[in-house]
Amino acid sequence: DDVRKEYWARVFDIGSILAFTSAVDNPNGRVGTLKVSWDSLPPETYEGRPARHYQLKMQYGLGQPPREDSLRLLAITTVTSDYWVVDLPVNFENRFAGIGRPRRQIPDSLRGEWAKMLALYERLGKGTIVKFTASGTIGENAQRATEYTRTMEMTGITEAPVDPAVFQIPAD
Repeated sequence: DDVRKEYWARVFDIGSILAFTSAVDNPNGRVGTLKVSWDSLPPETYEGRPARHYQLKMQYGLGQPPREDSLRLLAITTVTSDYWVVDLPVNFENRFAGIGRPRRQIPDSLRGEWAKMLALYERLGKGTIVKFTASGTIGENAQRATEYTRTMEMTGITEAPVDPAVFQIPAD
């Protein structure tokens, strides 16, 4: 609620990476596989500012509840995500950029792949993600596989003077 300046401390599940981290955080979640690769692509210009461009390819499998046909295949999600990162006068974490870290410990079998994600997150954290695109398939082998595309763009980025009094701590 922007009017009352009240905010939830929760992660918006707007991407398959967040669905993966939610599955890891769920004590009943059944994360089976994870494959991650990422690359730095040639820099671009975004809204007149130099932007670093990264591409992530991720695939993970989640266990499915027992099905009548007793087939226990993993539901596979495959995603390709692109991130454009810009250095702004004040950089901030963009909560709509579709990244997330599990609160619980990653299973031992997935740690090597998760380390690749953390290396990318380190790069993404050095600036502000101003543009994000993701496309892929959620739940291949499941009853309802879904193809999806998600985009997020910050536009109209401008600098404005800020009153230093806003940052002063009241005496009381």
